[in-house]
Amino acid sequence: MPGVFQRLAALPDRRGWLLSTLIYFLFAVIAVLFGLETGILAWQPGGSDLLAVALVALVIPSLVEELVFRAPLLWAPRGQAFIWSAVALALFVLWHPLNAWLILPDARPVFFDPRFLIIAGGLGLACTMATVMTRSIVPAILMHWLTVTGWKGLFGGEQVIGA
Repeated sequence: MPGVFQRLAALPDRRGWLLSTLIYFLFAVIAVLFGLETGILAWQPGGSDLLAVALVALVIPSLVEELVFRAPLLWAPRGQAFIWSAVALALFVLWHPLNAWLILPDARPVFFDPRFLIIAGGLGLACTMATVMTRSIVPAILMHWLTVTGWKGLFGGEQVIGA
């Protein structure tokens, strides 16, 4: 089992970090502009303790969902990364309405909203690209964490599903 943990904890090299940062920056700019323009996001900073939101978001959903949806990509057979990535991305997007239906009923109006699912799909694509290109899930965990923390702490997400 040490090989599994080493692979999961592997960090990208400098080029991988740079690439991941660029991917995330592009996603974040597009997501925020799209979200504000369509009304799925609203600038609402200071709703709660941002540190508490960030600490919780690091584990759930960021770490847990990246272990489920992106970590398997680290073991994708050569030549099959695209199909594995497409399946992981589809499952990640579909997970959100399922999660609202099974676990977070208060989130149903947002988690079933196509605008939210487009942003979730964009995040999933960014995380998938970073994972496949760097062979590390660490950038994806950080991308997911920054997105959820920003959404809940700055853009009204806390009112949707709580802190």
